[in-house]
Amino acid sequence: MKNEPATRHLSFRWTRRPLCRQRAEWIKELATFTNSEARANSVYDSIKNNYMCLSKAALNLTTRFKPVVAWLDFYQGTWSFTKEDFKLQYMTDAGGENVDASISKNSYKLSDPDDMDNFHAILGMVDVVIDETYVTEPTEYTFSTFLENIDVDMDNKSCFGFLTNQRLWRYDKRSQHSAVLDWYDRAISQPQLVLADLVEAFFPTGNYTTTFFRNLAKDEGVTTIGPEMCDRNTSAPWSLPFCPANEVNGQGKRICIIVVLISGTLRSHNSRNFLYQ
Repeated sequence: MKNEPATRHLSFRWTRRPLCRQRAEWIKELATFTNSEARANSVYDSIKNNYMCLSKAALNLTTRFKPVVAWLDFYQGTWSFTKEDFKLQYMTDAGGENVDASISKNSYKLSDPDDMDNFHAILGMVDVVIDETYVTEPTEYTFSTFLENIDVDMDNKSCFGFLTNQRLWRYDKRSQHSAVLDWYDRAISQPQLVLADLVEAFFPTGNYTTTFFRNLAKDEGVTTIGPEMCDRNTSAPWSLPFCPANEVNGQGKRICIIVVLISGTLRSHNSRNFLYQ
């Protein structure tokens, strides 16, 4: 019996890339196996340009206000501040300021009154909170769940600006089979959509529908996704979001409009507009 050739595997660890835009380079690496480098470079350039356009628009917004942002995680009765590089880059590129720079302690036990007093004092200085707490059923994680986890009742929530201003977010808006989040799938390949979500979270307009983030303070629910929701022709090329800049009203300003091609149909992505010089 002839020896069968050993199966060879090639793995791509895009989630380990420290920079947001680097994660989108997956398409260029895979393209080498199909001689599609030109197409891949074009798609990546669209992602990069879209991302840079949004980041520039967010930078302009920070001249009026720069929100302090905290990425939080609750695990086994302890709250901690997330310090992953790509998340901090997202925050900075979206116009936010990291709360971690002003604190020395990273974890706070719910069972320790002194810890919670210090934790509450820090949260009192925060404008936006992104709650990353892992749960097996995202649909069951509500605003009340968060308040219970931080040991704050409804009567005292006014002590925290991010609660009174409804700036509490989670990235579990789109979920398949309960805990399988789109955050760990499409968000990796399309960082420009993540950035657009965060710009809305930091500088809310109310006229933009986020893709991955849901507003927990407004009791926004989870969207269950599945293959039946994909109605595009899989054999046809798919054009990713891009962000052209056009002159507006002859005033020397430029407008950045996210335009998305979904299922072959061109449409404005909720008319999210940013002005910048």
